[in-house]
This record gives sequence, C-alpha cells and structure tokens, in this order.
Amino acid sequence: MVRLPLASWDNFVLKSPFLMENEHLLPRKTFKEVLKDQKCVLGFDIDGVLINTPKLVAEKLNKEFDLKRKILPVEINEWYAVQDFLVRKFGWEKQKAYDYELYIWTEPEMVKDARPMPGARTFTKELTEIDVPFFVYSSRKPALQEVTYATFAKWFPWIDPEQIVLRSKDNSHVPGPVFKAYTVTTKGITHHIDDDYLHILDVLSLTRASAFLLSNKLYPDYYISPRLRRVSNPNLSKMPDLKDVQASLVQDPTILYVAQS
Repeated sequence: MVRLPLASWDNFVLKSPFLMENEHLLPRKTFKEVLKDQKCVLGFDIDGVLINTPKLVAEKLNKEFDLKRKILPVEINEWYAVQDFLVRKFGWEKQKAYDYELYIWTEPEMVKDARPMPGARTFTKELTEIDVPFFVYSSRKPALQEVTYATFAKWFPWIDPEQIVLRSKDNSHVPGPVFKAYTVTTKGITHHIDDDYLHILDVLSLTRASAFLLSNKLYPDYYISPRLRRVSNPNLSKMPDLKDVQASLVQDPTILYVAQS
C-alpha cells in the first residue's frame, strides 16, 4: 500500500489510476449493473454497519456514568474507543477499561435489543432481489451466536443463515482480530464494508478485497490504497451508514471497478 499525506486522501481514492486513464472506455452503467457485471461479492460487518449496537453502547455509558455531556454513537463505534474514553475521563487502568469495553459490547441482553442501522434493510434486500451475493460477519464472541441469528431472523428475514458467518468452535483457530479478513478470503468477498479502521487495515493487508470504511474521522496517518474508499456522513455528529454508501455508488459506480491487487 502507498502512504500519502492526509491532504491527498479524498482526491486519491475517488478513482483508481486505471480508471483515471481509461474511464472514457467504460460504458455508463448503474451501480447495480456494475455489481452484476463485475461479479461482486459484498461483505458486511455487523455492528455499526448492519446493526446499530453503537447506539445502545452509548446509551448505556451515558446512563451508567451519568454523563452531563452525552456520548454520541459516532464517538464509540470503533474498538478501543470505550477503553480510551474511560482511561481519559475517569483515569481507569487500561486493563480494567478494556474489560469493561469487552463486557459492554458483548452483553447478550443488550445486544438482543439492537435495531438495524439506517439503510441496512433496504440495501441488503435490494441486493437479494437482484441476486448479488453477499455475506455478513462479525468478530463477536461465539456466545453471541444465538442472539445474532435471532436478530437477523427478526429484522433481515431475506438473509439466509448460510450467509451469516460467526465465530464458532469450527473456526476457533482464527484469532478474533483477523476473523473478518479470514472470512473475506474463505468466502471470496470482493468488497468489504466496515466501520472499524483497524479491521479495514487487516482486510487490505491480508486479502485482495477492496473496502469501504464508514467513518467521519480524520486519522493522523492513513494507509492509502486504491482499494480503500472512505464514506462519511455530511453530519459529522452522526455515523455514516449504508445510505451513504449507496449514494456514493449511485454518484460514481466506477469505484466498484477497482482492481483486486
């Protein structure tokens, strides 16, 4: 991957170098036609992309710590964000803060109440209707299998359980942090969609897939790749979602042509 200054980020990822030279040769097609023509296989992270777990996590933090300045879901959707908040705000030791973060994200009674992210139901249903293959997956701990399948049965009945890939005893040899990259490889996913920057980096470095990063954040030092597209929400206080991804694809379907290299 090429590392560029932050200022180059948005201009660099708009189109691949191939497209900038040969775009005039490509027919104008809708993003749905491109998905079909390119035989795309999409992969969706669950928390923060399909399921609005960050909203529940933020609500629990606000209530449990009686915060005057309320935490927003967009502030804690990435891994280690809760840990960093507790260390910074209350002086917790890192291990204690990490243990609490692990608890708050993986409490079955809370996870079961999570609702879909905006645009998630519409987008996945449209993909199903036009026969574009996709998978959903998560590095959630195996104990959350039952509640995860129940959530999808309730809110996404068109998604076959075979499309849901979760950690289990069958893949226990795969460490949690690289489980998504493992799934991208084993399922032949061409385009991975995630809201966690660290997991995106794993996918880019360990697989040949392209990736959409749902994030409003300007990181100090991006790893820039023609396979990476950042999608943000115009309202920086709100998390980007699949409506923003779909709007990006409608505006410029050619981003799906990025070479798998």
